[in-house]
Amino acid sequence: MTGLPNLHDGFFDGLWLSAKESVRLFVRTVAGERSTIVLTDVEALNINGLRTGNIIFELVLIAPDKLTIEDMM
Repeated sequence: MTGLPNLHDGFFDGLWLSAKESVRLFVRTVAGERSTIVLTDVEALNINGLRTGNIIFELVLIAPDKLTIEDMM
């Protein structure tokens, strides 16, 4: 995993799902700096709670070997 800019109060601009089990999340900081988060080997994705503005409250990155069932609930 690599470092990300501070995305608190930033924006979720969208996502792209590829046929090759990868996902690209398009995000922007409150200052307007754009980034793309690339997820690979994605077997399932559940995103909920998107609303107008798509303001990011929190983004948590968990290494695959540390991921638990509770993290996915």
